[in-house]
Amino acid sequence: MAITGSVSAASRSEAVSAAVQVPQVEIYAFTPIATQLRFEKWDAVLAEPAPPKALTVDTAIWLYARGTAFAAKGDVKGAEEARDQLNALIAVSDFSRYEANAMPGKQMAQLGLALLDGEIARAKGDADGAAAKFRAAYDLSNHIPYSEPPWWHQPVAHVLGAALLADHKPAEAEAVYRESLKTYRDDGWALFGLVQALDAQGKTADAAEARRAFDKAWSRADVKLTSSRSPA
Repeated sequence: MAITGSVSAASRSEAVSAAVQVPQVEIYAFTPIATQLRFEKWDAVLAEPAPPKALTVDTAIWLYARGTAFAAKGDVKGAEEARDQLNALIAVSDFSRYEANAMPGKQMAQLGLALLDGEIARAKGDADGAAAKFRAAYDLSNHIPYSEPPWWHQPVAHVLGAALLADHKPAEAEAVYRESLKTYRDDGWALFGLVQALDAQGKTADAAEARRAFDKAWSRADVKLTSSRSPA
C-alpha cells in the first residue's frame, strides 16, 4: 500500500485540478481513499486530507470513508460525527453541476450515508440492524446509472452479503452474491462470499464449484480474504 500512497501524493494536485473543471474526474480524485478503504487501511484513511470544498462528491466520499474507519476502530462517536457532517453536506449542497454532466453525485453521497448507517449499526453489535441498513444501501446502489468504470468504487453486494452472513441469513447472502456476479463476473470477493454462504447452508457440491471458481479468479492475488468485505 506504500505505492498507492506515493502515487496519491504525486497525482493529487493534478486530479483535483481536473475535477474542478470536469465533475466526472472526481471518481479518480477519490481513488486513493477508496483504495485504502477497500483494503481496510483505517489509519491511512484517517490520514487522508480533506478535499477542496469545491469537490462536493469527493468530500462526501471522504466523510463516508472516515466514518467507516472510525466505526471499524470502535470509535462510534467519531463515526456518528462523520455521519452527521455527511448528512449536513447533502442537505446544503447544490449537485446541479454533477447532474448537468450526467453524474449521479447526490445519489453517490446518499449511498455513502446509507452505508455509513450500516457501519455504525455493525460497530454497535447490531447485526440485524446492520443487515437492514446495508440492504437499504444495496437498493440505493441499484438505482445508480450504469457507467464504466462504475460510479461507486465497490459492489455493495460485498458488504451486504457479509452482513447477512453475520446475521445468520446465508440463503439471502447467496442470492445477493449470485445477483452481483451477473454483473461483475468472476469477482473474487463475491465468489469468496458465495462459498461461505453455500458452506453455511450445507450445499457441499455447490460450494466446491464456487470455490474452484474463486481459486481461479484469485490465483494471482497477494491478499487473503476473510469475508467478501475484508482481507486478512
